[in-house]
Amino acid sequence: MENLNLDFRDKKLSKNNEKIANYIINKMDLVPFMVEKDLAEACNVSISTISRFWEIINFKNFREFKDFLKQETSFSPADKIKTAFDKITDNKVISDIMLSSSNYIKQTVDKLDTKNFQNVITAINQCSTLHIYASSSSACLSSLLEFRLKRFDIDVKVLTRSGHELFEDLIHIKKNDVIIIFGFTQESPEIKVLFDFANNIGCKTVLITDLMVSSMIDNATFCLYTARGELWEFHSMLAPLALVESIIVSVGKAREEKSLDKLKKLQELRDDYKKLLPKKV
Repeated sequence: MENLNLDFRDKKLSKNNEKIANYIINKMDLVPFMVEKDLAEACNVSISTISRFWEIINFKNFREFKDFLKQETSFSPADKIKTAFDKITDNKVISDIMLSSSNYIKQTVDKLDTKNFQNVITAINQCSTLHIYASSSSACLSSLLEFRLKRFDIDVKVLTRSGHELFEDLIHIKKNDVIIIFGFTQESPEIKVLFDFANNIGCKTVLITDLMVSSMIDNATFCLYTARGELWEFHSMLAPLALVESIIVSVGKAREEKSLDKLKKLQELRDDYKKLLPKKV
């Protein structure tokens, strides 16, 4: 990633402020996902020093600076896929590339709050209807979640991905429901509407995101982080898939008797009608 041209030379910086400036220049890909405490620890300075730094470089606060970075360091789909192409060389076999993606699973596990995860499982098991919102590449995760959880006798509805038709779905969401939102990269207008609507009716929301810092996180009832790669990289869905499968198994385990009963009935139906509807291989 090429560094954004941030010139601090015209600023009168103390030694501590120079530490912050140097860290930002050298770790610009990490800064948008940090909070002031993270940056303070990385630079070995106080949080108050971090807070004062933004005004020195003509920003209101850290949030405004991060918004600036995100706007100035946007990458096209072509830029991102090229990072994946570049990993394929004569000296690197496909298995190595697959194993490198598994590192995202480790990053996801390292940041997983077990208590928070269990709260998500409880919320899903206790809700009247589970609504899922996913767009773009995350639609595959939505399909898997819907398919598996329906087998456990959970009422699952997939929300319209975009546009005015989303309102047709919102009128069916109740206070005792739960909305799972896949919010990767940035907050869309649809996601903003979902959070505002859920807050108004008192409906719980679960955000699954690859962002460490976002207004979406503040608006969600529960948030689960999953790594997908850096801003400029081709975004892997391996860790999000592993997280979704963990949710599925955990939900099933929490209602084990009912889950197994439904799966037994499924097998009985398959056996009864296998001549008319044989399983396709």
